[in-house]
Amino acid sequence: MTGSKAEKSIFYFSLILLMLFGAFGYGVLVGFYEYWPFETLNVARHTTITFLRTGELAPQGRTVSPAKDAPRERFHIYDTTRVIDGHYAFAGWDNSHGKYAIWLYDDNGIHLHSWMLDYEALDTDGPRNHSEMPHGMQILRDGSIVVNFDKGDVMTRLDACSQPLWVKDGIFHHSIDIDEHGNLWTWRGEGTAYGDRQFLVQFDPRTGETLREIDFINDVIKKNGDAPFIFSVRSDHRFLEHEQDPPEGEDLFHPNDVEVLSSRLAGNFDAFSAGDLLLSFRNINLVAVLDPRSMRTKWWSRGPWNFQHD
Repeated sequence: MTGSKAEKSIFYFSLILLMLFGAFGYGVLVGFYEYWPFETLNVARHTTITFLRTGELAPQGRTVSPAKDAPRERFHIYDTTRVIDGHYAFAGWDNSHGKYAIWLYDDNGIHLHSWMLDYEALDTDGPRNHSEMPHGMQILRDGSIVVNFDKGDVMTRLDACSQPLWVKDGIFHHSIDIDEHGNLWTWRGEGTAYGDRQFLVQFDPRTGETLREIDFINDVIKKNGDAPFIFSVRSDHRFLEHEQDPPEGEDLFHPNDVEVLSSRLAGNFDAFSAGDLLLSFRNINLVAVLDPRSMRTKWWSRGPWNFQHD
């Protein structure tokens, strides 16, 4: 009887010890290879630290600790002789209102105007991918502003008093640029801003109506023989279908910029024409010029930049 109890004790002790070693080993793998639940633990850690510092449960990216020697005033000009004339717009979190905002300053750092962004009023069920941070924006001549969101489900145009003029459903993301006809271009993702299925969208800023949409995979990559090589995929590559953000490392292209070449500048480039689109793809270190009429890539370069965002 005694021997049996001792054997059981040894067995259970060994089992517990083995489980502890297994848990420790898996913990090392989680930290090193970022296995599940690495992201959950990381978010929990960030949330706890943010709550202790600020008293609110702020998502990642909302609050950033400044350097110890950073100026404490809101706007600090280091060299007035090197500031370009004009106006500057910045997006950020406004603690006094508890909302994201876009602030307009002149070249002397004087605050001229603010647009307050009330995401809940635009999308009552909230962003499906958990971030309402503003991303791309374009200020129009009447004082209204078109803005999309980091992981939001809508794009909107707000008047000068921050009231919505229209709201357009869709995962619109990154930059918004204006062409010579006054129409706007931006990127749209299928279900997520960070999946394979991406679209270049031209739309009317007055109404939000889509004027044209270019399917990046089917219209650009699959219709041009050299396009798969340019965009770093095989000609028979099987693109992923994602409704939510893809797993880490599967954000294939990460398109983050679109800029329209104006007729004023087009004369400086023999190979390009007014209306061509300058595109940036962060995760393949690629900048390219696309002809939206023929879908042909007129020029491209992979580097010397790395993970560029503009």
